[in-house]
Amino acid sequence: MLRIILISFFFSSTILAQTPLEKAAETNQISMMVTLVEKGADVNGTDPDSIWERTPLIAAARRGANAAAAWLLDHDANPNVYDAAGSTALIEAVQGNHVEMVALLIRKGAETELPTQDGSNRTPLIWAILEQNPQTVELLLRAGTKTGVIFKAQFGKTSQATSALQLAQKLGNKKILNLLQPAPTP
Repeated sequence: MLRIILISFFFSSTILAQTPLEKAAETNQISMMVTLVEKGADVNGTDPDSIWERTPLIAAARRGANAAAAWLLDHDANPNVYDAAGSTALIEAVQGNHVEMVALLIRKGAETELPTQDGSNRTPLIWAILEQNPQTVELLLRAGTKTGVIFKAQFGKTSQATSALQLAQKLGNKKILNLLQPAPTP
């Protein structure tokens, strides 16, 4: 029983540690966010006791908390900061299939070609293809995202260098393939 209590304490106090602003952001509590920032909370601050070290914006993007993300961006939150896992707010929004959040982050200056820093070199476009989300792929392409980025793809037990188009071909999503392939010239 003591072991369960210690494990529970470890997870709640270390792994799941969050700043109050991060918690308010992921649950869209704007009035709480205003109060916390007025009292000195940093819109780009992280909890050093957390293994994730997510900013409030990354937390909001991960949960699809659009109002909180918009408020944070209007109050100088940096959309291009990485968390300890190597993700940005845009990557988290793409992975969560939060299309409105992706559009908001792009409008507010999120760099569409920042890859994850986990060794895979996956950009938001690659994640959108993996998530099979043509709406997000289209948003990213309209923002000028390059399609030729090479990343490490894991297919079974092998890893190989792959482009966005090669990945889409392998996954077979026709809508995404149509977006990625250049239109035939007359």
